[in-house]
Amino acid sequence: MILEKLKEKIIEKSKENAEYREILLKDPKAIFEKEAGKKLKDDITIQVEEETPNKVVVVLPSNTEELSDSDLDSVSGGGILDILFG
Repeated sequence: MILEKLKEKIIEKSKENAEYREILLKDPKAIFEKEAGKKLKDDITIQVEEETPNKVVVVLPSNTEELSDSDLDSVSGGGILDILFG
């Protein structure tokens, strides 16, 4: 499962289940691990922000200059989950 599909799945479940949404906001790493069926690497963090009428969330794309050559190869081949989950 690619990262975008995983995020879509999690967002949809959070729309349908208030308890799931609450856990996602408090412990997003646990939700991502549960849905992916794999443990995230220790140095990976997951941040979930909820937009409200008074709060706008802007997500900046990552600076790819910071990725190693092997990481760039993985990302370009759709292997971002390999980077996150090892």
